Amino acid sequence: MKKIITFLFLILVGILIANPIAPKYFSEIFFEEDDWQIELAYTDFFGEWGFNNLDNHRLTTNVDTAYFKSGIDLTNTSIIVINQDSLLTNLFIDKTSDDVRLELFNGYEWVEIDHVIWGTYQPFILYEGQSLVKMYFDYWGYIGVKDNEPTLGYEPFYSDARGILSGRVYDSDNNPINGAEISIVPTFSPDVYTNDTGYFEMVDIVTMIYQQLHISFNQFNLDPPGYYYVEPDSITYYEFILDIPNAIDNQINLHNDCNLSNYPNPFNPSTEISFETTKLHEETQIEIYNSRGQRIRQISIFNNQPSITWNGKNSIGKACPSGVYFYKLVSNGEDLAVNKMLLLK
Repeated sequence: MKKIITFLFLILVGILIANPIAPKYFSEIFFEEDDWQIELAYTDFFGEWGFNNLDNHRLTTNVDTAYFKSGIDLTNTSIIVINQDSLLTNLFIDKTSDDVRLELFNGYEWVEIDHVIWGTYQPFILYEGQSLVKMYFDYWGYIGVKDNEPTLGYEPFYSDARGILSGRVYDSDNNPINGAEISIVPTFSPDVYTNDTGYFEMVDIVTMIYQQLHISFNQFNLDPPGYYYVEPDSITYYEFILDIPNAIDNQINLHNDCNLSNYPNPFNPSTEISFETTKLHEETQIEIYNSRGQRIRQISIFNNQPSITWNGKNSIGKACPSGVYFYKLVSNGEDLAVNKMLLLK
């Protein structure tokens, strides 16, 4: 067993040597009016700074450079908070947009060992009272996260700030789409679905920039360009148009003298469709359509039965995908009523 563990450890070390992970020291930056504070820390993965003090180090921005005062000891601490008093001269940092770099003189040249960016250099705007935290995520690495409650001096590389990403999805005729699936990248939240007003919410998600938002509805997909911001303790709202042609709810109006409904709704795997009307004929059926207006199933009604059950399958017995479906009550060739239902799997 020890041989196996030793072998696996050697493999891991070999992988890390072949693919080294650069250590991160910038953990958090915070502005208060024109003053700034920066939290430096080492990661648990490395377990040490890699240097004993900040001698031979400097901070640079896009327009300025300042050197550290000598004797800033790091040997007995894993976290240190620096500010203007830590430097030999004042350092200007643009809180609206900058790239701050920690550099080390290796005896020959100045080498960047870590940096933090925001604003123009990364689409991230820091508002008054907010801090930018580098937070580590499996598969994604270190990502900048905004926080309304700075934690300088403790909890490095972590923020518990959360927000809500919300919005509505409409078709090209400005009708809300029910049952559209919403996902984001990086993925830190379960996928959600729009309701009957086209509205969706992703709650309690990390307050950062999401590089991609994907909308899927039956066979229709949309990847709107741009970035999606989630602010801490806030609801961020967007609206999207998904072009879905020939939607049946744009073609047929409900008749006032008919009642047509289904339960449960949303449903999986089956739902009961109930109807009530004085116009039932011996040739009466429920017709089921997908969102493109294509009929996928027809179920006949016999002996004035008040309801039928749809098992979520099409006319050839194949299970239908998640999405919005429309069901129509037809009697003696006359369309009496139409309604919609949501199949969620």
